[in-house]
Amino acid sequence: MDNEEKGVSVAEIFKVIFRRVWWVVGVTVACLLAFVLVIQFWYNRENQTYSVNYTIYFPGIETGTYPDGTPFRYSNVVSGEALKSVAASDELLSDLDVDGMVRADDIHISPLTVTSDSGVETVVDRSYTLSVKVKYFKSGEQAVAFLRAVTEYPLTRAKEIISGTASEGYIDIYNGAGTFEDKIQALADQRDYLVEAYDDMISSVSAEYVVDGRTLSDYRLKVSATFSADDEDYLLSRLSTGNYVLDYERFSETAGAQLSSFTQQKANNQARIEALRKERDDALAAGNAVSVESFNAIIARLVNANVDIEQEMAEINGKLEWIESAGRDEDIAAFTAELDACRDALVGQIEVFKAVSEKYYDAMCDITYSNNTISPEGGINIILAAAIGAVLGFIIVSVIICIVDMPGYLKRRNAAQSGECLPGREDEEQNEEEPDEEREK
Repeated sequence: MDNEEKGVSVAEIFKVIFRRVWWVVGVTVACLLAFVLVIQFWYNRENQTYSVNYTIYFPGIETGTYPDGTPFRYSNVVSGEALKSVAASDELLSDLDVDGMVRADDIHISPLTVTSDSGVETVVDRSYTLSVKVKYFKSGEQAVAFLRAVTEYPLTRAKEIISGTASEGYIDIYNGAGTFEDKIQALADQRDYLVEAYDDMISSVSAEYVVDGRTLSDYRLKVSATFSADDEDYLLSRLSTGNYVLDYERFSETAGAQLSSFTQQKANNQARIEALRKERDDALAAGNAVSVESFNAIIARLVNANVDIEQEMAEINGKLEWIESAGRDEDIAAFTAELDACRDALVGQIEVFKAVSEKYYDAMCDITYSNNTISPEGGINIILAAAIGAVLGFIIVSVIICIVDMPGYLKRRNAAQSGECLPGREDEEQNEEEPDEEREK
């Protein structure tokens, strides 16, 4: 029983382990660093996400449309097309693999919800959560720039639509019109377009909303006065009394055919009138009951039609006479100059409208973030990872040291306790295993 091995105490285990203290420190630190690196540069990058909660507004979002009427869907913000546009807008984002994000479904957007005390979830109006996997970014700066650019994409697009809106479309029609009548109509349409656009702004805010020191009502009134309904009527009256023709060569070529057509229509109507009168009179003379009023109504319509035809023919003939007059070129130049002056005034109002609308949309568009700090979420905390790595390293090196050194330690301890002397061991090491009482003797 004297040689029976005794159990090993915890103190003895630590004594064996810390005889190789530098091995313990070295392996523990190495495992700590290795574990931190693996967690930080692989595990966390694969599992952490950047997320941001925000609320967005631009005119039209209530009805789900952009300013040009195209539909707005929040899910389109993370479409491949939108993300490519965002990446191309900033050199810092040019190397992002946005196609990979979409293919791997590593970018998400969803309506923000809140839960009431009763457990009912409610969607927050115009509020969303955007999240992207960390692994796509080189730095936190790049991630923040990307998330903010994606969340602001609808605002950017809305403003681009406003700045690129073809608000001068009717001016293009004016410049290409072949008749004075069409030119006047194009000017009127351009005026109405601008007035209606200001009305839309006013309906969203108020007539007293101020842009650059003037109210929207002021801008609207200025457009109406630039080419008023009275101006339109005046020009049409000048045109009808002056018999002006813009393209008189083409008019001369078609006038003959028009006059022949009108002459034939008038003759046909006259023949029909005479036939109806005879039919009516014969029926009355024979004592047949007929509806005189119906005959008279048809005859009256045909008579009025012939009056209109005669007026049309008179206008054509009047214009032909004007074409043959000596002052036609001067008349065209003078009338065209009047119209061009109205056009130029409206072009000036178009430029004013563009500036006002852009500033109006800049002021109306808004995005609010629930938190100004965007940091990775999920994964394993670095401090925790360091602690786990240190513990694992210590356990590994301790097990190895115990496997290597514990058998020798037990032999020496047992030999010392039985009074044996093991060859090849230093006295100091043996003495460390002797009881304190033996050392003192």
